[in-house]
Amino acid sequence: MIELLYKDKIFCYEGRAGVKGGMVATFIGNRGIGICSDKTRPVGFFIQEHESQTNNSTICVLVGLSEFRTDIFEKNTYKINDFLYCSRHGKITNELKYRGNIIIGIVNYVTKSHIGLVTCMARGLEG
Repeated sequence: MIELLYKDKIFCYEGRAGVKGGMVATFIGNRGIGICSDKTRPVGFFIQEHESQTNNSTICVLVGLSEFRTDIFEKNTYKINDFLYCSRHGKITNELKYRGNIIIGIVNYVTKSHIGLVTCMARGLEG
């Protein structure tokens, strides 16, 4: 689940089934979109769930500067101002083993079931 608080842009691409709103997206193929991993370059966040078992169809992705909250993240302890990365499962994480990868956001809200973040898609901000 993803709840948008502020969005910059939303683009729609051809994609595959099995994504959930809040997962991290990456480009695959020619104008296709899929689930990101820690080995691919993140481009945005899926804003809708897509579980259809049919062939590829249109899936929308949140790109640019945005703020949202989600329940799609790796289980861990999160605190305000943590850098966030894409895990190998396409979920948001703050695990140190991903440090050095592209920072996809910064935590600005934490509850037991949700985290809020501001997106940033940047490299080299870690001290």
